[in-house]
Parts: sequence; C-alpha cells; structure tokens
Amino acid sequence: MSLHFIGTSFRELSLEKLEVLEAHAEKILQIISSPEASEFGITGVVLVSTCNRFEIYFDSSMPTHSQDHILAKVIEITGIPTNHMRYKSGAEVTRHLFRVAAGLESMIVGEDEIAGQVKRSLSSSQLRGITSRNIEMLFQESSRISKKVAAETGLGKAGRSLVTGGLELVKQTNFDFEGKRVLVLGTGAYARVVTAALKRERVREILTYSMSGRANLFSASHQTTPIKSGGLSSALSQVDLLVTCNGTHGSIITREHLAVVKRESFPILDLSLAKDVDNSVKSLGNVVLIDLQDIYRNAPVEHHETIARAESIVEQAVLAFGEKQVARLNFRNARVIRGNVVDLIAEEIEFVLETASLPINHG
Repeated sequence: MSLHFIGTSFRELSLEKLEVLEAHAEKILQIISSPEASEFGITGVVLVSTCNRFEIYFDSSMPTHSQDHILAKVIEITGIPTNHMRYKSGAEVTRHLFRVAAGLESMIVGEDEIAGQVKRSLSSSQLRGITSRNIEMLFQESSRISKKVAAETGLGKAGRSLVTGGLELVKQTNFDFEGKRVLVLGTGAYARVVTAALKRERVREILTYSMSGRANLFSASHQTTPIKSGGLSSALSQVDLLVTCNGTHGSIITREHLAVVKRESFPILDLSLAKDVDNSVKSLGNVVLIDLQDIYRNAPVEHHETIARAESIVEQAVLAFGEKQVARLNFRNARVIRGNVVDLIAEEIEFVLETASLPINHG
C-alpha cells in the first residue's frame, strides 16, 4: 500500500495553532504538490484542512523521504513544531479517513459538515491535477461509507454539527429563536450552514454583514437582509443574537462595538476558529459568549450502540477496501507476468523459425 497520512486535530493541538495551519493550508498544498515533490516520491496528495483538523493524505513510493519533506515544509511555512503530527500508512490511513468522513473523529460525533469538507478537498486536488488513482479511490470510497453510516445507523440524525451544537447552547441561555432578529457575520460556507439552521428555527429576520463587501450577493441568493459597510454598530443595536463565522481577520467584534447593545441578555455565538469576537467582551454583564471550545466541552455523547454499529461498518469497509487494493495489485502483477511470458514465447518462436531457416550442413 502506497497511501500515507500526516496530520493533527483538536485532540492533539490547540485551536489557536490549528488556526495557523489552516491559514497556511493553501501555500503548504501548493509546495508539497509542486513538480519538485516527485523527487521525494510524492505522486498524489489531498489536504483536508478544517477548523479542527489538518490532515495530509499522500501517495508515495518513498514514504520516509516524503514524510521528511512535508514536515520540513510545514515547519518552514508555519513555524509550528511538528511533534504533534501523527503518521499513518496502509490500512491505518484507510481506517482514519473513513472514520473522519463518517463523523466518528469529529468534535461532535456524527457532525454533518465533515463529509462535504472531505469531498471538497478531493475535488480541489483533482482540479489541480495532483491526485493519484489510489488517492481518488480512497476518497471516493470514504464518501460512500459516510453515506452508508448515516443511512444505516442514524449517527447524527438530528443534524448535529458545530453549528447546531452551538445553537443548542444558545437555547440553554433561555433564548427562544422564533420571531427573533439575528445578525450573521460572514458569507462563506459556514455562513450558508448557519443561515439554513436559523431559518429552521423560524427566526423573523437574518441580517448579513460581510467584511469583504459580499453581503448583497450573499443576501440575494439566501433571502437575508444585507448590511452596508459601516453599518455594523447600527445592526448590533437592532438584533437579538449575533452569530460570527468570518474567520479570516481575527477579532472583529470588540467591547466598543457592543456598547450599543442595551438588551439585558445578548448571546453571541462565535463559530470562527480565528475568534471573530474578542475575549474582553466576556466582562460585559449583558453578553453571553459561546465559542468553539464551549461547543466541544458540551458536545453530546451519542448512544454507545449507535457508535458501535457505525464503527463496525467502517471496519468492514476498511477490510473490503484493502482486499480490493490487493486484488488490483495482483491483477496488475499478473498482467505484467503474462506480458513477460508472451514476450518469452515470441522470442522462442522467432528463434526456432530462424534456426529452421538455416542451411543444413551435410559435412
């Protein structure tokens, strides 16, 4: 098996350091998939980078050289020591990716965003032309297994995710979503998930604010109310809840911004790894700040039998995938051997014909 893995997650590394890795993911992928990467045996690579994991899957005939090259580049680009990185190969790579895609390795078991993130990571590498057949087969199978786990076990059937987990914590502050006005800061992938989740909670209005000026475009396709640049303070004074998922500029919301909020209790849900909301707002008596760490600490534990069924499906899939890989290798080797045998037979026939055509020496 030529498949290998180097990565880390919220279990080994702080969210702050994961943020740094995520911020440099594009540059890291670009370098470790450049033409020079072939010198280190790398023939295919996919990088899965989310708010709580950073994982590099690569196909290599020189795993030690590839591993050293990748780790050196991660240190060079991010400055983060790589002693927290785990290395896997062969069936362990298959097992890990299948578990990740199924939501078994998530902050909230069964979260529904991770399968899409894994799928998009593969698509990104395919568009760059940096995958291998082995890598593609692995990721395509992981997508199939994640669907099978969801369908047969009901893992996360309540739609549990970082978003819905966060909204549940907001509810625990005695906040009723129905009929409320909510300001969503951000227009990326998470903002789409947040907007859809808020609509299911039957809020009265969703206001969208974008640091990059994309509020109008986002609102037009998601039926929200865009907030003009410079209108953040005014919007904060009008809403009942703030949800932030911008994630690229660091702290955007400060104590000064919240001075306009006069509500007795004002919940803020910060879903950004980069922490859109400055921690100093916690000292405000009327603000309740909920972030990713809070969501992780309060994540519900799925029923043991449900997890056991999901893990059983994954283990069966790992064995089946391994058997397919062995069968493919044997078939390829058989073709090579058959080709060699045919060549030998052809040579023998040619020799016999040449020998038969030689004149007979009668002495």
